Amino acid sequence: MRFIYWETEKEHFDNAETLEDFIERQGWSVLEKVSGTGLLVDHSGNQYEVTVYGDGDSFNHVAELRIAMPEYVNTKKEIQKRELSIKIIEGIQYFQRLINSKKQSISGFAGTFPELKRKMEREMETYYMCINRLKQRLQKNEVREF
Repeated sequence: MRFIYWETEKEHFDNAETLEDFIERQGWSVLEKVSGTGLLVDHSGNQYEVTVYGDGDSFNHVAELRIAMPEYVNTKKEIQKRELSIKIIEGIQYFQRLINSKKQSISGFAGTFPELKRKMEREMETYYMCINRLKQRLQKNEVREF
């Protein structure tokens, strides 16, 4: 655990004000506000849980830094990983709908327009390639370690 002490010329009436002052002074990347007086920050590639409070009066302040618990960090990354997987699956579904639409169009005019049929078949081949590429990306995302 590490402590940062500082003094302000203007008094702070609550710890939420102290938290905002800390953010401005440090300039660290704020990942998430945990509560009215807490943060999850990134500083030099390390993630810390920060809690701020007064140090005896309204002009002196303390920030208490603890290394962020790996479970919390991993959970956030796991959520991001799942969200990406969902987007990839939605992309696959989109191309499947396009393929179904082309198949219905082709069966609807049953060879009346052979050039149009060949064009739609080529488009469906492209869609199948897109689906295969998205499936590879999905598999890579599921295997990738965060």
